[in-house]
Amino acid sequence: MCPQTQIASSLDRFQEAHYWFHMLEEHYHLANEFRWHLNAFFKAINEIPQLLSHELQNDKELQPWIKSRTRKLREDDLFDRVSSFRNQVVHREMLVPESSASVGITELRGLKLGIAFPLDPLEDSDRGMERYLDAVRQRKGEGLADFLGVLSDDDDSVPCVQREWKLNDFDGDLVEVCARCLLLVGQLVDEVLSKLGVESESFSLDCRKSEQQVRFKLYDRTDLKKAL
Repeated sequence: MCPQTQIASSLDRFQEAHYWFHMLEEHYHLANEFRWHLNAFFKAINEIPQLLSHELQNDKELQPWIKSRTRKLREDDLFDRVSSFRNQVVHREMLVPESSASVGITELRGLKLGIAFPLDPLEDSDRGMERYLDAVRQRKGEGLADFLGVLSDDDDSVPCVQREWKLNDFDGDLVEVCARCLLLVGQLVDEVLSKLGVESESFSLDCRKSEQQVRFKLYDRTDLKKAL
């Protein structure tokens, strides 16, 4: 029997968590899709230690080790908070993270100029840009209506919305939190595979997008001008 078969369900759930992580990146600026994928990620990542323990429970050599190793993972502060938060959401309420955003311009190296404001976690990032355009429209004819230069012709900058998703239980942006958690569990999976005699590359997240690619939504000036 192929050694991976022994933990097939665990590996499948880990691949699922990895998939949900990339869906968080993909849907970062779509409020509902981001929330739903975050919930799915928390669920999948939380189930992996239990699945590993179940699949290795009849392995006399590995059972004591996996019991100790999964206990160590659950004692990790980050994983413990993810697990506790997931259980809270399942039994009490829908998942609604905190959301903030900035509208402005970027030269693809962070935010060059912008204005920050709270953005309803049930609203897409486009709503932030729409509000800015509404303000410009209302002040049309006044000097500096477009005070951020969002609509100004400039080959060096691009109009953007920079967004951030957070939860009180965690420090930092939620995609970064999920990345750290996925790497923690990936290390456990690597160790299990090694114990089973499987030679494989250590799990990494070299495939993830940069912060600029994830948190910034870019807009075409021509399209924005047409929307006025």
